[in-house]
Amino acid sequence: MAQSVMRVEKQVVEVVDNITALIEEELIYRKILEVKEMGRLFIASTGAHMFNIENKMRMHKQGMMLNPDTPRIPLHYRQKYRDVIVRQNNRWLRPIAEANANAKDTRIHIITVAPVGTGKTLYMEQFLFIENALLRGTLIQPVFRGSMTEPGWIGTMTLDRNQTHIEHGEAYMNAMSIIGVDEFHAIIERMGASHSNTLEDQLLMSLDHGHVSKSLAAGTLEYTTYATLHGGIQPTRISMSSGMARRICFINFIPTKTDYDNLRQAWFQSWGAHAHYNRLQTIRASVNAKIQTLKLVERIDLGMDELKDFVMNMGVPHFEIELLFRIALGWTVMTTDISDGIDIKLTDDIKNIMLKQIKWRDEVKFGSELALIQQLLKENNGKMRKQDIVKHFVKMQNIPPTEIKNNIKELVRLGMVRDNAFNVSVREDNETDGADEINE
Repeated sequence: MAQSVMRVEKQVVEVVDNITALIEEELIYRKILEVKEMGRLFIASTGAHMFNIENKMRMHKQGMMLNPDTPRIPLHYRQKYRDVIVRQNNRWLRPIAEANANAKDTRIHIITVAPVGTGKTLYMEQFLFIENALLRGTLIQPVFRGSMTEPGWIGTMTLDRNQTHIEHGEAYMNAMSIIGVDEFHAIIERMGASHSNTLEDQLLMSLDHGHVSKSLAAGTLEYTTYATLHGGIQPTRISMSSGMARRICFINFIPTKTDYDNLRQAWFQSWGAHAHYNRLQTIRASVNAKIQTLKLVERIDLGMDELKDFVMNMGVPHFEIELLFRIALGWTVMTTDISDGIDIKLTDDIKNIMLKQIKWRDEVKFGSELALIQQLLKENNGKMRKQDIVKHFVKMQNIPPTEIKNNIKELVRLGMVRDNAFNVSVREDNETDGADEINE
């Protein structure tokens, strides 16, 4: 009986400077929706992640030389990445980007806010998880988890018969990876509970500067992580007074009727859509080559004048400027030749990503769960029966009726809609302010 044998020959894989263009081509080839709307933030996050590791590792080595008690990076990474910090002419390279005598943390953590079944994990799968994920097999070593708890992220330590047992969390075990978490709202819910007040502090430390220090009865758990977090939650109101929210970039997807039609079409088009393997190999090889190139970078032009003009014109809150800078940096790393240094210029593409981020942040501040109702009313000439609104969200998004009614009440309280027991309508700008009587 004849056997078929697949022969795989080694090929020289092309390496490119503009990885962004290839990633966008590949995602479109795979029939992925909203590539230029959503996909570009994940591309920028990848570049910012690679830059952050090199920048922070240089500062870490500098700190170890001056202060041996500096919180250590995980041992298994020190052994594996001994050459991450390069020596040139018998001197250690300084961090590429410093502020206030410290290496800048440039990670772009992403939370996708989207209704159930509308693809909030789609881009995480394409970049991190599936066999043909864009970053799989690269030095980034991405991981994907279905859910996360405090010990699962930070780690914990117990004492048993005078023996200390350490259970390391994802932030330690995958300290140099991009970590995707399917249902991130489980962590957000726990942050609001009294028994998990320490979680926000520890999560903030891991997302902000990467130095984690958790005091437990069995001892102190202390380490440094460079992990970037990507997660997803269902529509909710996110308070920007939360320190965590100010350190995260959001993707806010409020589907319109057209979006739902596109999602239906996408389901059919996805069948038979496969990866372009030559292009995928080039993307992965180019990511690894970019990481190697970053090891030699000594010069960076931060483009601060352009950024200052942009944020002043847009009235961006001062605490959000940092996120916009990271977007510009990450996009530049992924798109340009950085062998002679990094030159950040606010191109139209970068400005569009920034503008989209500003818009999404404004939406989640207001409450994306409220925007769902507003969008539905807008598509129905500004007026609908309350029971039809409830039926729509129960059918399309599995939202409980009581939650929908409470959201309508909140819109009434804010003066955004009118509720006259049977119908809900958009309040006109020239109508008298003040809450209406709320009818059950």
